[in-house]
Amino acid sequence: FVMSNLDTAVFSALDIPSDVAHYISRHATGTLSPNARYESIRDKVDSGVPIQEVTFRNVFLDRSRSLPDKNDRERIDSIARSSSSESAKAHEVISRVVAADIDLWFRRDLLGPQDALVDLPHLLLRMPFLLGDQAGEISAWNAVIDQVASPFGLSIGTQDEIRGEDITVMPIWSPEPAFFWPKLRDTQYHTDSSQNGKVTIADVVFCEDISKFVYRNSMSRPIPVPFRAEFEGSWTDRYVARVGDKKYAPRSRFAL
Repeated sequence: FVMSNLDTAVFSALDIPSDVAHYISRHATGTLSPNARYESIRDKVDSGVPIQEVTFRNVFLDRSRSLPDKNDRERIDSIARSSSSESAKAHEVISRVVAADIDLWFRRDLLGPQDALVDLPHLLLRMPFLLGDQAGEISAWNAVIDQVASPFGLSIGTQDEIRGEDITVMPIWSPEPAFFWPKLRDTQYHTDSSQNGKVTIADVVFCEDISKFVYRNSMSRPIPVPFRAEFEGSWTDRYVARVGDKKYAPRSRFAL
């Protein structure tokens, strides 16, 4: 995928709407490329590149995580652009490095914070009424987790609100459904206050370590334990079940 899109903007290749950039943290912007510009901020000396225009090749040339020496990166890129016998191999090396970097960036910095993209479990926590009359049943919450096709186990009455191509995304780096939160939060269904109070909603939380919903004040195991995620974003309060004798670290994350 990267080899075929090396000079394509990452946003364009992954079908990420341009306005989603406003919901990506400064950390995520800098992690994609240290030369990427956050939103409309411009430096008087070096304005940088809008994050929407950063290409996969830029990711290779700008980042030092895989190859610390910039001269080495430029030399490999020069060979990849040449007509030499080593061109194809250099092209593959660049693509492999970028694929690894983008994979980490997508999972940790784009999807992890749940600000720009939100997966099904975390979407339900914000919009539980998408379960319709089953919102009060924990079994219905957990049944949604493994859904990969529209309507994703959600209420039939809400299908049209979450299935549009401008709202959902299924890129190569996301085997499970992920939704553009900026698009969903602005839908009429979400903003319609008449939805409030129409259905009974179970008091549940999502445990990240077991990928399962449990009651917040459970009288049985597992008992959800809150922690503060290290992501830079708006949704840092998460839960784990702390199963078995596993040790969870860093402990400072549990000091809420």
